[in-house]
Amino acid sequence: MSSVQHRQSRAVGNVTIMATLSKEEETALLHDIEKGRRASDALANIDVSSDDDVNTLRLLVRSGRRAEEHLLSSTCAIVKKRVNELGLPFDHDELEAAGLEGLVNALRRFDSSRGLRFSTYANYWIEKMVLAAVSNRVPYPDADLRLVIRFRKLQRSAGDKSLHANEVARELSTDRKNAARIMQISEHIASGMDDVNSPNHPMVEQFDGGEWREAEWVIDALREALGDDFRDFWMLVGRVMSLDELGKEHGISKQAMAKRKLKWQKKVEHSPHADRLLTWLREQ
Repeated sequence: MSSVQHRQSRAVGNVTIMATLSKEEETALLHDIEKGRRASDALANIDVSSDDDVNTLRLLVRSGRRAEEHLLSSTCAIVKKRVNELGLPFDHDELEAAGLEGLVNALRRFDSSRGLRFSTYANYWIEKMVLAAVSNRVPYPDADLRLVIRFRKLQRSAGDKSLHANEVARELSTDRKNAARIMQISEHIASGMDDVNSPNHPMVEQFDGGEWREAEWVIDALREALGDDFRDFWMLVGRVMSLDELGKEHGISKQAMAKRKLKWQKKVEHSPHADRLLTWLREQ
């Protein structure tokens, strides 16, 4: 068995995970990738003078593509690590696919002239895309999910010790009330309540549980009408947070938050499902 075959283990999607690279190995691959991209541009845009020139450029293109595959394989262990760190009851294949998409985005956008290691840059994009995939499953913004992840890391480091809200607040650099909220979000997500449509979701408790399943369509309709504002509006509708609490979270006054609420209500009123939504909301 060759050394390369020996180093290969596990996979993310159809990409086999290989051992991580040293800085020097990474730099060499990036150099080959850059030469391959320049050669590809030359083949597409420049008239070459001979078959030898064409063959040379094609060899550089193939070498660059092999270097890209090697770099991806040697970096995708970060994808599995980030997904495993979450420790959440989601489909790992789905989250890993999102992380792999982030890794590919990183490779397309990376600029080695900035002096940053590719693995460092890729980590940002992997985390970004994994969090986006999680956000599609739960009604919480990235800011909350990042705090949940930090809290869960804190939990693991604490072992069997029970963490109190004051300790969590200090470690997360937030106030006690928000720390308690993050702890509750983590608990509900970790226990399998990964979907706002779950009858046991904390926000569902604010409504008539027996009627909840009949109102599942509200979630999709409100998401469609409000877009990125859905989470804040839903927090108000579910009485999970008050205008004052939401205002503090966003760093604005209660009055300014009330103005935002009016704008959200107008969006709902002008949505294709306005009549049904307004009737449902009045009953809450």
